Amino acid sequence: TGPTGAQGPTGPQGPTGAQGATGPTGAQGPAGPQGPTGPQGATGATGADGATGPTGPQGATGPQGPTGPQGATGATGADGATGPTGAQGPAGPQGPTGPQGPAGPQGPTGPQGATGATGADGATGPTGPQGPAGPQGPTGAQGATGPTGAQGPTGPQGPTGPQGPTGPQGPAGPQGATGPQGPTGSQGPTGPTGPTNLVTYNVVGTTDVSIAAPLVGGGTWTDMPQMTITLTPLNNRVYVKFSSRCTFSNTNYDEHRMSYRIVRDGTPIVQFHSFGNFTFNATEPTNIIYPINVTPGVPTTIKIQWMGESVSNPTVTFFNYPSLQYTYRSLTITDTP
Repeated sequence: TGPTGAQGPTGPQGPTGAQGATGPTGAQGPAGPQGPTGPQGATGATGADGATGPTGPQGATGPQGPTGPQGATGATGADGATGPTGAQGPAGPQGPTGPQGPAGPQGPTGPQGATGATGADGATGPTGPQGPAGPQGPTGAQGATGPTGAQGPTGPQGPTGPQGPTGPQGPAGPQGATGPQGPTGSQGPTGPTGPTNLVTYNVVGTTDVSIAAPLVGGGTWTDMPQMTITLTPLNNRVYVKFSSRCTFSNTNYDEHRMSYRIVRDGTPIVQFHSFGNFTFNATEPTNIIYPINVTPGVPTTIKIQWMGESVSNPTVTFFNYPSLQYTYRSLTITDTP
């Protein structure tokens, strides 16, 4: 279809429709402000005084009588002339417009304008989209069977079907003969070298020994048997670890004191104690670790000394008998950076 022709000219204006009905009157606008008061009119002439009423008769002198009634009021004088009217006040503001009245009836349609000249044909538009296929016609009658064609080539191999489930485990076969010995594997790398400046020295008491315990203040320091180590240090500090436990005579259960000290090359370094108790004739276990500064390459001797003291009479003797298993003594020195 060609393009639409140009719009014909507009027909003449139809006659004006009848006037619509007048809409209802809008609401009363607010009252304008009060105009100024006009000037005061001239005062009217004063009316004539009313006549004086007659004097009542003189009453006898006696008690004061009641006041007589009020005489009638004289007639009111005529009103003065009315003053001129004051000037007109300004108009109040315009009230709001009333609602729109209903539309008047539609005027008659004007006559049809003359038809415009036919426009030139437009260019042919593009082909519309393919319409939907018509319904399937009825199937034709079956034709006669043609001769059998030659055998076509074999089609390609179809894809492999999915893997079937695994069958049950079959019985184990007989054990095969042991194979020959495989060759020796290559030598692994050498591990890292261990520290060369770490040495530990240790002595353990094996003999049963004892020491008398005079009253406090009367004891003397004595080397504890087998608790001496001489070494040549590799580092500038060694760590001394000492462990011990003793029993005492069962004739006096009290908090008797066993004292120990570390001595290096004849010089006491540190002192510590262990006490007995009232329920069992033995001291509490002693376990200490203490660092001592030394000189690398210079031999030194470190030992433990002990001293027993009784806190009451009768005095007791302390025993360190490794053969009893619950009493012991040992000294360990670790030379480490």
